[in-house]
Amino acid sequence: MALVKAGVVVLDCAEPEKLAGFYKELLEGEETDATANRVEIRGSEGMRMAFRRDMNATPPSWPRPENALQAHLDFVVDDLDEAER
Repeated sequence: MALVKAGVVVLDCAEPEKLAGFYKELLEGEETDATANRVEIRGSEGMRMAFRRDMNATPPSWPRPENALQAHLDFVVDDLDEAER
């Protein structure tokens, strides 16, 4: 058994309700918790994500150093053509 297990991926954003809704639909999930500044979802395969309100959040840009902080989330799909619809 693993000593450490993955917890929750937390993304800062200006509108957590909207971003949570997008990922909830993508992952065929459900909302598991919500406050005024945070929404948490669990995907149908168990992945947990949370979206925290940050009114100063700006989308990352590259190569501008002032907004260069980024993370990449990779998702696996069985049928890429179907997933892109």
